[in-house]
Amino acid sequence: MVEQDRTRRRTFLGTAAAGAGLAAASLAQPREQTIAPAGVVTVAGLTAAHQQAVDRRRRIVVNYDALAHLFDYKSAAGVDGTEHVKKHLLRLLDRRGSQIDSVGWCWSEGNEAPYPSKVLPTLLDHPVFRRLPEGIDLVRICCDETRKRGIESFFSLRINGGDHDRGAAPKLPQKWGHKERLINWNPDPDGPPEYISPYHKSAFWNFAAEGTRDLKIRALREVAENYDFDGIEVDYARNSPVLPPGQQWEQREALTEFMRTLRRTLQQVARQRGRPLLIGARVPETVVGCHFDGIDIELWMRERLVDVLTLGCRTMEVDLADFRRLADETGIKLYPCTDFVHKPDGYDPGMVTVGRGIYANWWQQGADAVSTFNYTYGGQDWRLYEEIGSPETLRDKDKVFAIQRRGGGHSPVLTPYPNNWDTPRLAYANTNLLGQLPVTLDPAGRADNLLFLSVADELASGAAGLSTLKLRVGLSRSVPIEVRLNAGLLPAGKRDQNWVEFSPSPGLFAVGKNLVSVRHARPAEADAEPVRIEKVELHVAYR
Repeated sequence: MVEQDRTRRRTFLGTAAAGAGLAAASLAQPREQTIAPAGVVTVAGLTAAHQQAVDRRRRIVVNYDALAHLFDYKSAAGVDGTEHVKKHLLRLLDRRGSQIDSVGWCWSEGNEAPYPSKVLPTLLDHPVFRRLPEGIDLVRICCDETRKRGIESFFSLRINGGDHDRGAAPKLPQKWGHKERLINWNPDPDGPPEYISPYHKSAFWNFAAEGTRDLKIRALREVAENYDFDGIEVDYARNSPVLPPGQQWEQREALTEFMRTLRRTLQQVARQRGRPLLIGARVPETVVGCHFDGIDIELWMRERLVDVLTLGCRTMEVDLADFRRLADETGIKLYPCTDFVHKPDGYDPGMVTVGRGIYANWWQQGADAVSTFNYTYGGQDWRLYEEIGSPETLRDKDKVFAIQRRGGGHSPVLTPYPNNWDTPRLAYANTNLLGQLPVTLDPAGRADNLLFLSVADELASGAAGLSTLKLRVGLSRSVPIEVRLNAGLLPAGKRDQNWVEFSPSPGLFAVGKNLVSVRHARPAEADAEPVRIEKVELHVAYR
């Protein structure tokens, strides 16, 4: 079922724009950058120049799917073709007031090269490329033009993308000619192999296979040697799994060895070209989620196999505290991220107040920079690129702070929908598996549902600047409920269909996590349908 259809069936789950506001901002400042002294060799044999490249200023890091953005490209008569392509792809970076400091150029699924390649089959005969000036090298244009603007340029590879860049998934020879490199989806070890995944008409790489790891290393070396990127990002979160389901943690060493080989390979290229070449990785947004998907993130960070980590993909809540403890010992940078197309269930980060709330929380929680995914298309409102790159530019702006819902957004086999939930077994990434909502109320009204709501803004001291402060609880059906905020009982709320709206005092809120306790106001009838808490939102607006 397409997202639009699901939205129509669950209109209640959409956040209304009217009255969506934000609380007074006393947000954490961006973390101070530390530069290694000249001549010092840092951990993992990395030079001071390498660490200086890691420590450069970044506010917003954009994952930019350039190939997808070309689907709406049209040539123009009488206009220089190459310049027209540049304008189409790079206009996002030329906006006045933009806070974008780094771009990860992604080329869709990553199994076919958008450049001349001796390692991978190419996409150069794709219909999109036929509309471009003959002989144009899009990867070089994007790399070089980004750097000319003083913006960091990464090559971002979906390390295990699908096979549908040409529409219906073909059987790519580098996969089907080497089936030993593919994940076998048949859970019965004695049964016939099944190479087509249960959630996508593609075969997926198995990184436990040496041939898979070798192919990916050769492909990334080719990019690093032929283009002048500042870094290479391997994306483990947009498409997963990368190891056989149920065996990911058991086979984690294969993935760690791949990252060690990648570090050695890119360090060789860096020495040859005379300047640093960074490694980034997109991983699940929690440490336990990394373990689920076979990523020994603690070891990767201790061995300094990565320089920057993008945390999550389509989430509103990231476990920055756990990652922060590891990062502070290693100098690795952390960028929480959400997706503006495959959205967190029930919310649209492109709605300005919602996006502000998500990114304000991440700054308050200690992000080194923030990242966007799929927030590049011309039909989208790009105002957030002038705001979310700094706590200061988010200050005193209307926001919505909300609690994460689990699931949704992709195939129900990979990521079940929240109200038809079963625990994902194939992968953790993209599932929001640990989301707090929905949750069922105790029908006896004895036990509270205890929920954490993160609020970045200093509401208590900024009360004079507030025009609206509403705590809204969405239920599966309308019943009277009792709500406490940080143990303080709120006056009875106003019921509006399936929503209950409260007007708490600003002084009840803490900066950071707030405990929201919800229960039935009175015991439910014995035969009554169970009631779920679907949403909890704080709407804050400023004068």
